[in-house]
Amino acid sequence: MNQEVEFSRQGLHIDLVAFVLSGLDIGVEVKRFMGKAKQYSDEPIGDFKIAADFLPSPEELSLKNENTKVTISLSSESVAYFKSVAKEHHMQYQKIIRQLLDEYVDHQKRR
Repeated sequence: MNQEVEFSRQGLHIDLVAFVLSGLDIGVEVKRFMGKAKQYSDEPIGDFKIAADFLPSPEELSLKNENTKVTISLSSESVAYFKSVAKEHHMQYQKIIRQLLDEYVDHQKRR
């Protein structure tokens, strides 16, 4: 089977069989390289230090503020705005509203 493939943009002719076989040769080389077993020595690694645990405890991971569920009626225009902003930033629109209210409360408390 000796077919030629024409790449019209470059005007190149490639023998299809040679092209496929060259790919197989490369695959064999990669397989041979990847199949080699790693050899480790018993040499000492060197000086090392145990790092202190820097991860927060489960208690520290809890939310700073407790949330209270409420039911509220907002204008359709406001909800549409928050939903569009949330979609743009890959967030939940309720979270944006909650953060906005929290920042407003913090600002009022500092006055």
